[in-house]
Amino acid sequence: MNITTYNGNDIFKPLNFGLYQYEDIILDETKDTILKAFTKEYQQQITDTLEASGLKFHGLKYYSPAFYNFSTDSIDLELEITDRAKLEAKINTIKPAILKAMADNKSRDGYMATTADDWSDIINDRGQLDILAVTEILKSIDFSSFDLTDHLVIDYSETCDNCGGYHEGKEEQGAAEYCHD
Repeated sequence: MNITTYNGNDIFKPLNFGLYQYEDIILDETKDTILKAFTKEYQQQITDTLEASGLKFHGLKYYSPAFYNFSTDSIDLELEITDRAKLEAKINTIKPAILKAMADNKSRDGYMATTADDWSDIINDRGQLDILAVTEILKSIDFSSFDLTDHLVIDYSETCDNCGGYHEGKEEQGAAEYCHD
């Protein structure tokens, strides 16, 4: 069994699961709520799409970096190749799109690509599928309707000094503007 984990921010475009910019959230509960909602909404579609391509879906997991300097939160995809012939047939049907993605993602001055450089590396020596191919395979699923902000768990413990209410993060701008008490 060769299970590979793929960064969800590269795959589930246009979604970005970064929570760094949100204040007043309960981080662990928010991550759990987002993961459960995303799984509920898309797990079957992901499973079916991957299975039709010779891949087995093993799950989704929420990743948070220790530091936000170089990466952000993501929902990562775990899968493995189960039927190489079926997979090769699938990626050959979407070869032009994968080749375009490879050309768009080539290493250049100031940027080092971590994806395949040529077609022979799409499935590497360790039996792992390149993320560009995974992304193209899953493009048939529309992830754009998932709204991260619908699943934020807000910490209402910090209340307005003026009225004791909560003004959705407006306290730092001066509660008097937002408080009607």
